Amino acid sequence: AKLHVFAVFFFLSTAFALGQNINGTYTATKVADRVWAIVESAATPVNIYLVEGKDSALLIDTGYGYGDLKAYVKTLTKLPLIVVNTHGHGDHNGNNSQFSKIYAHSADFNMLNASFNREKRKKTVAQGEVVAPPTLMPVKEGYIFNLGERKLEVIEVPGHTRGSICLLDTKNRILLSFNIFTIKAHI
Repeated sequence: AKLHVFAVFFFLSTAFALGQNINGTYTATKVADRVWAIVESAATPVNIYLVEGKDSALLIDTGYGYGDLKAYVKTLTKLPLIVVNTHGHGDHNGNNSQFSKIYAHSADFNMLNASFNREKRKKTVAQGEVVAPPTLMPVKEGYIFNLGERKLEVIEVPGHTRGSICLLDTKNRILLSFNIFTIKAHI
């Protein structure tokens, strides 16, 4: 049996940029059943993934933050969103300020907090509401995101950063990795 590995390594992320372009900043390509690779245009494009279950969708990373990712994702799914960062680097968390809760490995919390964008966050909260960073929710090896009829398990892969993670969809045999592998492969 095959295990599909969808890898995001920012040097090769242009490989997925063949989908529909709705607002100029993002392009989405369906890469598996209910799985989209979203490319954020930049000098060095980055991939963001969206995985749908029956009850919710998991947004994996938020890119550099050049566009309105939250609005773009709403064109792809109407399900409630859960957001996870695969690690703390700025090309994976630039739009975290658009969301109130972010899941990530606690070893990268300091990097995530350091990249908080107060001005961007002001645009996403109601008038009079406190402008605060998103709540960071810790994940570790074995943590399961249950999206309803689809589960993704956290796998710790420290090295790129101390808190780097991958996500494994065992049922559909999909491993979503970021800055770990540099190709799309079948193993």
